[in-house]
Amino acid sequence: MFSGIFVLYLLYFPVHLKFVTIKPQPHPGHAPECDCETCELARKGEYVESTSEWKMSVVLACVVAAHFLISLFTTFFVVLTDDRELGDNTTPPNRRVTAWATFLGLSSTMLCLVQYTPQLYRTWHAKTVGSLSIPMMCIQTPGAVLMVLSIALREGTDWTSWATYAAAGIMQGMLLLMCLRWKRRQTKLGIDDYGRPLAVNGHDERTPLLGPN
Repeated sequence: MFSGIFVLYLLYFPVHLKFVTIKPQPHPGHAPECDCETCELARKGEYVESTSEWKMSVVLACVVAAHFLISLFTTFFVVLTDDRELGDNTTPPNRRVTAWATFLGLSSTMLCLVQYTPQLYRTWHAKTVGSLSIPMMCIQTPGAVLMVLSIALREGTDWTSWATYAAAGIMQGMLLLMCLRWKRRQTKLGIDDYGRPLAVNGHDERTPLLGPN
């Protein structure tokens, strides 16, 4: 699901945020025939360049794709070289399978922390809810608790199997508490989720200028 969301994010990335037009200016005080790098660039005229957000998105997409392919082929190799017969749940897996499963669990937990940390940082400094959905987090945070319990209570389950869901639930719970605090602050200051002043007397930018006759 998260991979699908990431693909849709890249496909529908706003065009006006992908590229920016650069208009270089000559160095002030230099002669028109100056051949310094700044003046040479200004004589070439304006050009279009990718934004830092779009460059970062492309780099992350390549990293995610490489991580997926490496994990996929390594998992196939480890599973196919296991000595156990198919459907044998009594014989413990070899050390290679156990080590790889532990690595996947720990790396997944670390990536989960990396995923939520920027959102927590931005929300804390913005001091507004923004586009985050409080009702959705009210559903997902208890859902993470139920998911952790359902996995942890299964027989023979290692802690690395549910550590990712526990980390996600904790981080999302922190984000939910933060948003509830900012929501209360917004009400006191009279601003919306994006920091804009609330409408006065029921009028905002979507209110028709001409009322009914």
